[in-house]
Amino acid sequence: MNVGETSTPSSGQSLQKHEDLLRKADKLRSKIDGLHVSEQLLQKQKEYDALLLKAAEVLREIDGLTYAQQWFLKPEDHDALLLKARKLRRELDDLQTLNDRMCGEGVEAMTLTDLRSLQGQLQQGLDSVRVQLALKTRELEEFERSVVKQELGEEEDTHTPAGKQLIRTKRQYALLAQKRLTRSRTLIRKLARRLRTRGETTSHWDDSETLIRAFSYMENEIPRLVMLNRRMVGEEIESLDYSELIFLRKEINHAMVCTCSCIVKKLMSK
Repeated sequence: MNVGETSTPSSGQSLQKHEDLLRKADKLRSKIDGLHVSEQLLQKQKEYDALLLKAAEVLREIDGLTYAQQWFLKPEDHDALLLKARKLRRELDDLQTLNDRMCGEGVEAMTLTDLRSLQGQLQQGLDSVRVQLALKTRELEEFERSVVKQELGEEEDTHTPAGKQLIRTKRQYALLAQKRLTRSRTLIRKLARRLRTRGETTSHWDDSETLIRAFSYMENEIPRLVMLNRRMVGEEIESLDYSELIFLRKEINHAMVCTCSCIVKKLMSK
């Protein structure tokens, strides 16, 4: 049974439709963040706004139902969803713990063998990021030259004062946006770790609404964490832009320092 399948089919379908629209909007948002100001960016922004409008319309449909209709589950449906939710919870816990360690958090509890394995994975990630950064830097520089000429005139270039200022501004804007995303991921990681420590991840699952919301969250969060963990070891990074690679390299370097420091401490304690 998929999340949102309740005794009222219309509410379940509406919830699923709303979630699908939001997922499409998130994917489009990630593409928009990697675009510079252009007609393509404006077009993607319009598509993104349209998806959000459709999602809002679906929410209005759901609001027309009674609260009980939206979230009520039959006992047998609740039990079936609860089993699936517990399985997803275990998978999510493992992924969150792995993501913590990939980011250099909680590595003190790892064995020396596991630490060395993690060190090798992070080094693999750094090597892959280095290669991609070289490619993306060349692509970015070519693009920036065309942007300068388009916005400032053919006589300008990335080496002129005006051109340098324009490129500096655009790069700073992109890096600032990526810094905010990185900070958000750090806060989410800390909150998840706190909830796991307190044992609050499965609290109140006897309530249908809480269970459905938790199941929906886990279905979306698990693929996101899988992707983040793969990127830390240098996989699936070809689609990342220059600013994303810069911050990914920073995250891997931080994790590498924490891991190597822990390895040294364990060797000295022998």
